[in-house]
Amino acid sequence: MGNMDVSALSEIKSYNEPPAIIATVIQVVMLMLNICQEEDLQEWSKIKTHLNSELLKKLSAFDPLAKDIKVDIHKANDRLKGLTATEVRKGGSLPTYLLYQWVIDVISILRVGDAR
Repeated sequence: MGNMDVSALSEIKSYNEPPAIIATVIQVVMLMLNICQEEDLQEWSKIKTHLNSELLKKLSAFDPLAKDIKVDIHKANDRLKGLTATEVRKGGSLPTYLLYQWVIDVISILRVGDAR
């Protein structure tokens, strides 16, 4: 996540109501980092309060193979509903695309970790 800074998050945060692709990716990130509960994910006003430097720190420090990490990859995949990187890049923004790639990378790492 070295390519992302607070100004990139500000772009996402500036939406009163983000496009569905952006909202979906951000919701998945919030769930995976255990920042928001499921019931808070429907309120963009609650979600966007977390789009800040603390989020960037959590993204950078996140170790998907740490023993205390609990990520429901099935829930993440269900929320992504088959979105592709191309769709996210075209229908979102560069910051959204970078977050989407982070999500996909974490899911891949967790799958490999589970296969061991």
